[in-house]
Amino acid sequence: MKRISSKKALLIFYGFDIILVLVLLLLFLPLSRKNIPETSKLKFINNAKEISSIEIYNAKERKKIIISQKDNIWLGTDDDSNMTLNWPCDIQTIKSFLSEAEKENTLYKKAEKVSSWTSLGVDEKTSCRVSFFKESEKVSEFFFGIEDSVTERISFRTSKEQTVWETKTSVSNFLFKDASFWADPYIEPLCVADENEASAKLRRGQLVYLSPSENIKPEKVISRIFSNTNKAVYSIYKKDDSYIVIPSFSSLKKNGEAIKSINYRYSISQWTYEKFLEANK
Repeated sequence: MKRISSKKALLIFYGFDIILVLVLLLLFLPLSRKNIPETSKLKFINNAKEISSIEIYNAKERKKIIISQKDNIWLGTDDDSNMTLNWPCDIQTIKSFLSEAEKENTLYKKAEKVSSWTSLGVDEKTSCRVSFFKESEKVSEFFFGIEDSVTERISFRTSKEQTVWETKTSVSNFLFKDASFWADPYIEPLCVADENEASAKLRRGQLVYLSPSENIKPEKVISRIFSNTNKAVYSIYKKDDSYIVIPSFSSLKKNGEAIKSINYRYSISQWTYEKFLEANK
């Protein structure tokens, strides 16, 4: 029997080692791929300047907020008033929200089956649905769900596919909020008053949806005419330990119709009421 030289034996040994390593790589490669999260890139909107209205529906509360731009003024309305009261928006909040929605996000695939929607909070009954419109055309729509407290990523899906993604985005700071969060925070909204004349920037309380009886007279009526030709009348009613303000506005400018359509009401504290009276003596 012919003996194999030590050199050939060593080559055969190394050859078997290489084959074994290749086999192990082929076996473990699919497993390693599974551990690598599938990622993607996405902007919730492509151009913030094109957005003319936003619809936000909190499915848990069954409440909708609609924010629309009219004559360069952002106005909002909500389900609590059956979409009958229009309040001026906080323009800085709107700008910040659209700016965050315009940023590109890194997405991580969370789930692919519809059966996962409920546990991740992106189903029709528990999600926060946000729809963006360019005039009457819906440009994008998303269903946002739970946020992971560890990764700070929020789960969401689009209206066009069942895959659930998650991403870390400041857009989550604007979700599941009430109307007061979106409304202008001042007694005299900035879209009506000149910034330098806005009664020392006195802030309102919560939006309210009360209507005083016809036989109840207001505690005080304050009229204002601003240098920008806008006019304001504030009817103030006493309500327990606070006051309810019902303002009405008009304007000689081209955006007068938008300003005239503002018909909301809000609460103020006793302290704010007194300061408001002082500023309008």
